[in-house]
Amino acid sequence: MALRGKKETGVLMVNVYRVCQKAGTRAGPDTAYSQIWTKMRKQGDRNPDPRNKCLDDVSNLILEWAQQGYHPLILMDANAEWEEKNLKEFTEKNGLIDIITDIHSEEDPPPTYARGRNKIDYILGDDHIRRAVVRAGAMNLMGGVAPSDHTMQYIDVDELILFGDN
Repeated sequence: MALRGKKETGVLMVNVYRVCQKAGTRAGPDTAYSQIWTKMRKQGDRNPDPRNKCLDDVSNLILEWAQQGYHPLILMDANAEWEEKNLKEFTEKNGLIDIITDIHSEEDPPPTYARGRNKIDYILGDDHIRRAVVRAGAMNLMGGVAPSDHTMQYIDVDELILFGDN
């Protein structure tokens, strides 16, 4: 979703699901991994890597929209901890900050999904987005709108800062 303010400042919000399987994994035919892998093969990719192609595609989208004055706000199930090499390279390349962790920096991030002990879901934004955030957090598991095995995360922003106008 793209939102544009009066002062030519825009926000590009992108929901991203990054498959958990790594390249070479054998996954069932109906999994997201297998569906993306098959599509990549049909497009001529001889060594498909759906997990990391996702990061490349989002990087390209961020670059394309940045040229039109849009700031990235990425809502991502990364299926990876913050220190994972490819995720780290993706965030550094695109100047993205883990907004919730940045706001609550003194605390250890709680797990974001029911079957693990780690944070794998993120709200990412650039410095402009981060400056506009006035509050951020996550609800408890099963505390969201619909039952889910992931926490619902949120940010509240000051639209005057975000868009230069309200």
